[in-house]
Amino acid sequence: EKLAGVARGSNVLTIQLEAMMGYLIGREVGGEPVTPTLNALVKDQSLSFTDAYSPIGSGNTSDAEMMTLTSLLPLDSGAAFVKKAENRYPGSLPKLLKANGYARAEAFHGYDRGYYNRGPMYKALGFDAFHAVDDYDKDDEVGLGLSDASFYRQTAEKIAKLKAPWYSHVVSLSGHHPYRVPADRQPLDLARGYYGEEFTDYLQAQAYADRALGEFLADLDRRGLLDDTTIVVYGDHWGQGWTHS
Repeated sequence: EKLAGVARGSNVLTIQLEAMMGYLIGREVGGEPVTPTLNALVKDQSLSFTDAYSPIGSGNTSDAEMMTLTSLLPLDSGAAFVKKAENRYPGSLPKLLKANGYARAEAFHGYDRGYYNRGPMYKALGFDAFHAVDDYDKDDEVGLGLSDASFYRQTAEKIAKLKAPWYSHVVSLSGHHPYRVPADRQPLDLARGYYGEEFTDYLQAQAYADRALGEFLADLDRRGLLDDTTIVVYGDHWGQGWTHS
């Protein structure tokens, strides 16, 4: 109760990290932290929730968004983003914030606009705009597509143009299975074979994603965009060990 209203009127930034699992926070490999950015966030003037669970269904990443943006649980079959985009969602986070004086609510994701039906679903949820990969210069790729480093850099430029108070929902990509980060971009000094191949790749992908997140937050800070912004960072679902066909 003592924190009620403490961030009233501030900008809101939600950052959804692909396949980032909480057990990585505070862990080291060869004396080097896997997630230095998240470590610092947890330590420095923030609230962290370690007993959080991700009851996603077959909608995976989109189910995590569904729960975050609406407080509704996923469907028992199929993705709500695909099956329920015709609903109105009067209690969604974008609509609630805009009803309380927020100027804009925009979503950002460096992947295909049609994936998980995000275009129609974001509109149903009350976002004023959705910036997908076709709104970005695809100048650097890691894993499935646009690298987190490039995505965050270009997203910071877009957020800087928003009228305050704003709500920005940012969805990362580079931590996605099959966790392929080029050798010259892998942050950890980790010999192949020390762990299983997939776990090694997972650690490198999440270490890369964490460092890209750190650059994003530093960029926003340099622009003065964090002076009055509430930041929420969370992982969307479980990662290493995903059976992939």
